Amino acid sequence: GARGGMGVLGAGGASGIGLAGGHKLAEAGANTIIGGRDKDKLDEACKQAEAKGYRFVAYAADIADMADCDRFTRLLQEQHGGVDFLINNAGLALGRDFFEEAKLYDWETMLQTKNKWLQNISTTVIPYMVKKNWGHIMNLGSVADDDVYEKGNIYCTTKAAVDVISRSMRIDLLKHR
Repeated sequence: GARGGMGVLGAGGASGIGLAGGHKLAEAGANTIIGGRDKDKLDEACKQAEAKGYRFVAYAADIADMADCDRFTRLLQEQHGGVDFLINNAGLALGRDFFEEAKLYDWETMLQTKNKWLQNISTTVIPYMVKKNWGHIMNLGSVADDDVYEKGNIYCTTKAAVDVISRSMRIDLLKHR
């Protein structure tokens, strides 16, 4: 379980799996910080947590924008002493078309949301984790990275990238605990 005082950041934590995970971690005693682009959804998530007897700290940030991601990470460091546990959870499922009918905009949005987002927040949080020689990162993936299905071309591609990024992170960062 989570140890008391652990700083947990749920990126994409305003809804879905990210929000459910935030609730579980808060129930276990973790100091839970949720981030996302939609301030209204974040505010609603905080109200839900309060109704269950615990507190989320929420920050609106567009971590697809590297400057906003840097600002967000510095804020977390200054106000919360950083993050011990980063949960990357980018939920989106555009581009459910046959390959020959695929829309470039959907592909670009999926790559930006699922992969660029993960890259930005990870590369800004990791230096703080490395400095203290401690941290955990959980990148939420899917069986769709290995079990491709009809009209799943871009979704499966982005989930395969999450898998490869996760395995690469583990190899490269293991020396830092």
